[in-house]
Amino acid sequence: MSNSTYDQLLTHSKIMLIWAREENWTALLEEEAKYVCEVERLNVQGEQYSAGSPPDKQQSTMLEQILKNGAEIRERLIASRDRIGELMKVAQCRDKLTGTYGVVQTEPMGYGQMEHQTGL
Repeated sequence: MSNSTYDQLLTHSKIMLIWAREENWTALLEEEAKYVCEVERLNVQGEQYSAGSPPDKQQSTMLEQILKNGAEIRERLIASRDRIGELMKVAQCRDKLTGTYGVVQTEPMGYGQMEHQTGL
């Protein structure tokens, strides 16, 4: 199989990692679509070659880097998902409070506000 295909996969994975680090999820998804096309092309090329031939040293190195990039991208996606989940919980609590009390406090109560309300 051609090293140029592996080069292109590695390039796409590096770009995807940059977008993940910048939390630009739209650009990440667009780049991932290109990456998937390259993977499909690699699969077609692989069918043309013997199934038993192992990748060469350079291909192995590129594959290792692609896997490392993929792992970091996944970690960042999971962290972002978790942050969004926490924000959703906060919003749900706020909505429940609004429904119960009819008042929304937009900012957390600071010490000065507590003094005023409690007469301290």
